Amino acid sequence: MMMAVNRFYNSIENARDQSQSALVELFVYFLTVEAGHDAITPRQVADCFAACDLVVPGNVSARLSEGLKGKPPKYIKTISGYKLQRHMREVLSRKLGIEVVTAQTSSTLRGLEHKLPAGADKEFLKEAIDCFEVGANRAAIVMTWILAMDHLFAHILAHKLTEFNTALSKDKGGQN
Repeated sequence: MMMAVNRFYNSIENARDQSQSALVELFVYFLTVEAGHDAITPRQVADCFAACDLVVPGNVSARLSEGLKGKPPKYIKTISGYKLQRHMREVLSRKLGIEVVTAQTSSTLRGLEHKLPAGADKEFLKEAIDCFEVGANRAAIVMTWILAMDHLFAHILAHKLTEFNTALSKDKGGQN
């Protein structure tokens, strides 16, 4: 997560000029929209500050609680923590220059990262998603296709090699 939150922080225009309250909002956005968490805890927000080598506010819980009181509120309190109120999520998406559809798609794609075990495939998927997020759509498509083919080949080699070789030997494509 450290790389992802740092990448997110570095993408924020004038990040160093943001107040700690604004950064709390942005890190809640990162955790819920980009990282795909349903809800977050104050500790997770504090961890984002620490991962970006920023001073961790001593009152993250209080800032989140304060965000419940506005009209309209910034956050919604759930059993498992806090999440952004819809209007706040949209405000932050516009502030970050991210269209809502792209943010939702990106969040869904980032959720796939966590389903892969650590290793080359996971890193390759991260790069493909990075390409998508910056608008390099052709690169994202090619990289995703390569990853899918690699997965298919690995599956065949691990589980279906005999059947594959049998089928291949039967279909010579008209060659002798």
